Amino acid sequence: MDSSPSLALCESAVPVADVVERAADACMRLTLCALPCGVTGKVANVLLGGSLGDRLVELGFTNDAPVRVLRRAPFGGPLQLQIREFVLSLRRDQALSIVVVVPRDDAAADA
Repeated sequence: MDSSPSLALCESAVPVADVVERAADACMRLTLCALPCGVTGKVANVLLGGSLGDRLVELGFTNDAPVRVLRRAPFGGPLQLQIREFVLSLRRDQALSIVVVVPRDDAAADA
């Protein structure tokens, strides 16, 4: 019988699976192409490799960088984005390779 205080603390703590489930409920992962206009997300991952992936990282697409879609060109054209304080345009196929995380409250309010 172990009477250490850490054991009692662990038994009364919330299970790890519940914490992970709540975190998943609080945030939504989607591609930058699917991010609604005006919603700010954070970059989670750049799935492009090679020189294009390196260039996107140089432009500021790093983990936790704030990104927002400002405008969408019609007929599958490029997206105008604000990454940090910089405004740029990306092709939609490139935006499909960038994963962003958005709090569910923000996405639901602006969708």
